[in-house]
Amino acid sequence: MLKYVDRVRTLVDKEKVRPGEICCLFRRNKDAAEVASMLLQSGLDVVSQESLLLASNPLVQLLVTSLHALQREKDPFIVQLWLSRMHHVKPLEHYHNLARKAKHEKWSFGQASQSIGYNLLTPEIKQGETFQRSMALCRELKLDVTNPFVSKFLDICLHYEQTGGFLKESFLERWEKLSIDTSIQLSETPDAVSVMTIHKSKGLEYPVVLVFLPEIKKKNTKDNGWVELKAPFDMGMVQLSLSSLKETPFKALYESEDARSMLDMLNVLYVAFTRAERHLEILSNAPSKESPLHEITTWNEWNEEKRVLEIG
Repeated sequence: MLKYVDRVRTLVDKEKVRPGEICCLFRRNKDAAEVASMLLQSGLDVVSQESLLLASNPLVQLLVTSLHALQREKDPFIVQLWLSRMHHVKPLEHYHNLARKAKHEKWSFGQASQSIGYNLLTPEIKQGETFQRSMALCRELKLDVTNPFVSKFLDICLHYEQTGGFLKESFLERWEKLSIDTSIQLSETPDAVSVMTIHKSKGLEYPVVLVFLPEIKKKNTKDNGWVELKAPFDMGMVQLSLSSLKETPFKALYESEDARSMLDMLNVLYVAFTRAERHLEILSNAPSKESPLHEITTWNEWNEEKRVLEIG
């Protein structure tokens, strides 16, 4: 994702492409939300034709997990999750060793936070109201409160207090309901980078399109199927994993669903690769030597130094 954001910045800063000409496409809304946040942090305006969920943002996830950890300081799952969220936002040196140590020594939240240089058990954080403690967490964790995702989350904390939400339910109970569909609306400026999922881009065209496909592989349209088990089992209709049917009399059902999943993936790729008017870039992991795609590294258009295939 960092390389993806760097590439967008290079297009704008060095190749003088207008931000409004660029569209960033993703298979998952979660990835779209994360990159949109990173682009905003880099100083670019971003517009999205779909809502970007607060719950998908790593900074918000870290704040919410911190609030959970303050309530359940000795819950090993919460402590492990908090370390993972922290590592996602600010990569931790020797993260896996830390996580193992936290698990084996049954660290509390205070021990975990202190092990990486943070004091998240100050009176303001431990005893403050929801907004106060969330602001204090932002200060201690050095999170940018002007980030649109963090700012929106703090607004929700403040609204919860001002409307007396604490009289009805805890903030985390309220957040559990709000997180399902609470989103931010990004810039409406005409000269902003567009960010969306491939699905939402159907029928649209942009001069420059960057497709984020770290792995090009099919997703099963469904994982389970109904089959009728007759004698000697006589179990009637049962639901089984389709992948378990490969070497059985029901393999036709597996093959049918596998073909449907492959067609679905090809449709997704077709939509993604036909949105560009003049310039298309696909950002993906380079194929391994075992991959049938590895042959592209022998093409004249392959630049081994840049690990880039340049066509046209």
